Amino acid sequence: MLRLDVSTSEVKGLAFSRVEVNGAEQRDGITITEGAQVSGVRVVLVYGNATLRGQLSFPGSVSTPPAGVRMVVVARRVGGSDSRFTKGAEADARGRFQLEGLPAGEYEVQARSFGPNSPPLMSELMRVSVNESGDVTINLTLAPPEVRQQ
Repeated sequence: MLRLDVSTSEVKGLAFSRVEVNGAEQRDGITITEGAQVSGVRVVLVYGNATLRGQLSFPGSVSTPPAGVRMVVVARRVGGSDSRFTKGAEADARGRFQLEGLPAGEYEVQARSFGPNSPPLMSELMRVSVNESGDVTINLTLAPPEVRQQ
């Protein structure tokens, strides 16, 4: 079995986008058996140097998350040939987050929290445009899913 890991790339801003075989995207990866001859495989990497940063807030008078709660922010690129590109980051104890190395484009960004003795919270989906070398700051509010839908 062959495993390609570009998450530890020494080139800052270089990230995995997709694998193709003979021009067709392989969403579930490809299996290569021992001794097999393989051709037509293309590994697509994207380069980005934009930054998306922000602050998470909570509903009502709560200013900080309960102890032990983890908060994760995920940005998914939409449109274009790299629509499966996603990047995530964990927010710190004060709700601050930063995603670096994003390629220019449109992203859907959402935050979620989870932890012991705390109901799951999520933010509205926010669409954000990021320019090459750009630095964008956003604010997201975490709320229970039933509150978000009202």
